[in-house]
Amino acid sequence: MLFPKKDGVLKKGLVNDSADLKTGDQNTEAKLFGTAPYALKLREKAVKITQAMKDVKVYDKLRIERVNKYYKGKRDNKKKESENKEQQK
Repeated sequence: MLFPKKDGVLKKGLVNDSADLKTGDQNTEAKLFGTAPYALKLREKAVKITQAMKDVKVYDKLRIERVNKYYKGKRDNKKKESENKEQQK
C-alpha cells in the first residue's frame, strides 16, 4: 500500500505497483499462489519420558560444544606456535 506524501493530495491515475483494479479478481480460495494449505505433519510419535532422558544434561553439552567450536581456531594456533617454539630450540 502506498501512502501520499501530503495529506489530502492524491496522485492522479493508477500507481505502477497497484493491483489490477479493472478485473476485480480477488483470492477467495484457501490456496495462496497455487499451493495447498499448510498441513501439520508429525515426524515421530509421542514417547514416554524416562528417568535416563531426564538425567542427561543436554544444554550443558551443547554449551560446551559451542564454546569449543568458538575457540577451536585460537587453540589450534597456540598449539602450532608452541610446537614451532619447541622445534626452534
